[in-house]
Amino acid sequence: MWNDVVAKNLDAELSDVIFGDSPLIHISGGSIPEIFVPYEAQMLTLARSNTSKLTIREEGEFHLLSLLIAENPLENLSLQKLSKLEMLSLKETNLMWLDFALWDKMKNLNTLEIFKTLGKLIIKTSSQFSLPNLNRLQITFCFLDELSFSGWDVPSLALIDLSNNNLTQLPQDLNSLTSLQEVILESNFIEKLNISDFDGMKNLYKIVLFNNLITEITVLNSITLPELLKLDLQYNRLEDVSILQKINLPELQELLLTGNLLHQVPPFSDWPQLAAIDLLENPLDESWIRQEMVNPETKIAHLREIRSRYWKPVHISVVISKKRSDGEGEIDQETSERKFEH
Repeated sequence: MWNDVVAKNLDAELSDVIFGDSPLIHISGGSIPEIFVPYEAQMLTLARSNTSKLTIREEGEFHLLSLLIAENPLENLSLQKLSKLEMLSLKETNLMWLDFALWDKMKNLNTLEIFKTLGKLIIKTSSQFSLPNLNRLQITFCFLDELSFSGWDVPSLALIDLSNNNLTQLPQDLNSLTSLQEVILESNFIEKLNISDFDGMKNLYKIVLFNNLITEITVLNSITLPELLKLDLQYNRLEDVSILQKINLPELQELLLTGNLLHQVPPFSDWPQLAAIDLLENPLDESWIRQEMVNPETKIAHLREIRSRYWKPVHISVVISKKRSDGEGEIDQETSERKFEH
């Protein structure tokens, strides 16, 4: 826990700010082009200020561990010698471009979050760079339309979240990031998916491509994703997924295909751990559904809900005549059976 907190509401224009001893600094309001962070500071928050260009400098040896900039018209950010920084979060800014090669000295950076820019964010790498401890990279709601991982040395990177952007294809050199465990590309504009772009990613256990425009899947060569547990292709425009059988997925447990244009799917019998294929909201063939309903080895999830789209319940009254217990005459007894009809 922090022992001391400095919080200031700054309404006036300030040429620079120098704070005294405090492990946590919170700045709200004002217009601040330059901040000198003291030796003792470990966490800095800059929120709701009117600053478009900001330089953060050190005083002596720099110990800042966490930096959050939020709700700020920031267009340009200069970070000098932030060698101890572990977490950087930029939320609701006007950032237009970032060059990660300029952050090469931030060797301790573990988490980078960039959320919601006003316009398109351009990410470029002017040269190769190394962020050896970067573990989580989240760039969301930033109108990002392309990204290349060429020149990135990020051996600890486990998660990439590029949701809610304008990507039309997978990032270039994605499979150079062999440490990745999760790739989340939800809500973009990707139309074609080449599974071979994941080749060599031996640690990957989750791929999320929910809510894109994918109409075609290709596999250029035989690949194995030995740790993949979940493949989410929901709400795309897929009509055929049989090509997925070319991928060796020994540990896959979930294949999510809700909201596509599929009429049927293959059994995927070569995936021994596959427990469920989710096919809700697809125009499935009636004859294929009937076969799956009597297939004891079916992996189709929610079969009862799918069945209800094709068969509606009706009640059929049946009159059965029974002899009276006293042997005199018969009793008509009406029963009701619940059946399904197309």
